[in-house]
Amino acid sequence: MRALDTNVLVRFVTGDDSPQAERVRALFRSAEEGRERLFVPLPATLELIWVLTSSYETPKPAIVETLKRLLDLSYLRFEHDDRIQELLADAGQSPLGLSDLMVALSAGENGCTTTLTFDRRAARSPLFSAL
Repeated sequence: MRALDTNVLVRFVTGDDSPQAERVRALFRSAEEGRERLFVPLPATLELIWVLTSSYETPKPAIVETLKRLLDLSYLRFEHDDRIQELLADAGQSPLGLSDLMVALSAGENGCTTTLTFDRRAARSPLFSAL
């Protein structure tokens, strides 16, 4: 199995570099035809969220929809798919950014009672505590 770096996902989602985006689409067509699964590490998913938020100023609901569409692609296998599904399910009700919410969900899954932070906005959530 081969893994994907964040920049491959960004090219696919944004298409902002046409030659690279076409190479990704060709890779994905080939994977689908050959029934190959491409692995998406959790850090690549988090970086994708961060890049779409910070560099492309993509609104949270659009990022959620993008991630849902990516998760539906049969040739992509996401690390911690269940945690990402939980993130998407909780995203609409949470005032937290998607990256912060993923951190809190991961911490909770690993038995943590809270996540310590200097982020004042995150600290207003019951999932975080100000340090």
